Amino acid sequence: MPQAGRPRCASEQFCPCVGLRWGRIEAGFDPRTPRRSKIRVYRHFFTVTILSSTAADQATTSVQANSYLTLHYRIALASGPARASVFADTFDGRPGTLQLGIGQWAPGLEAALVGHAEGERFSVTLEPAQAYGDRNPDLIQKVTRTMLAEHAGPDATFEPGDLVEFTAPNGARYSGVLKQIEPEWALFDFNHPLAGTALRVDVHILGVL
Repeated sequence: MPQAGRPRCASEQFCPCVGLRWGRIEAGFDPRTPRRSKIRVYRHFFTVTILSSTAADQATTSVQANSYLTLHYRIALASGPARASVFADTFDGRPGTLQLGIGQWAPGLEAALVGHAEGERFSVTLEPAQAYGDRNPDLIQKVTRTMLAEHAGPDATFEPGDLVEFTAPNGARYSGVLKQIEPEWALFDFNHPLAGTALRVDVHILGVL
């Protein structure tokens, strides 16, 4: 029968609740004498386990530079004539996923997430240099209609504002926004659509792996 003050457990030799092994009764042991040393060890062991577990949880639930996230996010323009217009928003639907460190988001956007904890909600405003950079006038270029037909097909039709994807000789893909189209050429802006714009990002981190 268990002694007074001892946690009840299905096993007489091992208590899985706290990971503390109980030895068999030694010769000369007097059951009327309280085993106070065991009670002190039990309390000490339990306290250390709680602290260690909490520290581990904190270490594993904060966002790292290579974390895989499940999150809600809203990206809104914070400068320019379209200020306050929303570029992307998942809060009204299914959450998004994001693998940090592989270029899914701009480095500055990913850096703004690092260090935040699972379950946290926060907002951050980023200047263009921290987001998708300043606009580069050299990335506004003319493309021949022949090249355009090669990439999009001879029967494709275009209007200013269309986003068209091109494939480079090395297999890399890049996109440009059509600004003007003429019989022999088309003018494209190959800057990122958010280049030159400050951004406000609202985030709710749902899960961190």
